[in-house]
Amino acid sequence: MKPTITIECLPEDCQIEGNCSAIDPETDRQTAEWIRDQLNRGNEWAWCCVKVMATIEVDGIPFSGCDYLGCCSYESEESFKHPDGYYPDMISEAIDDLRASLQSAVDHGRLAAQAIKDLERQGASCS
Repeated sequence: MKPTITIECLPEDCQIEGNCSAIDPETDRQTAEWIRDQLNRGNEWAWCCVKVMATIEVDGIPFSGCDYLGCCSYESEESFKHPDGYYPDMISEAIDDLRASLQSAVDHGRLAAQAIKDLERQGASCS
């Protein structure tokens, strides 16, 4: 089974100034101006938090893993997905989180099965 990978552009709660760049005051000002202009034009990728999710369904039960990256500023979703950027690492992190979610479900299932066996061994009815 191969997980489904989705990407979501979420609004960023952090203020632009002081978080969009840290080069020098003039560059920071220009970057903040570009971001505000892009946001005004409807480019939600100009200042956002990105969520990458890996999802898989097992026996009709959905499992997922996520990774988030905040204070992002991109020209578009396509520019965010550039193979030399954060996107490939975020997919790996989301899959690792998915794997942990699946492992937790397996571990909880083992604990539940063991609890039932313990009860049966003690003569208790489990119906």
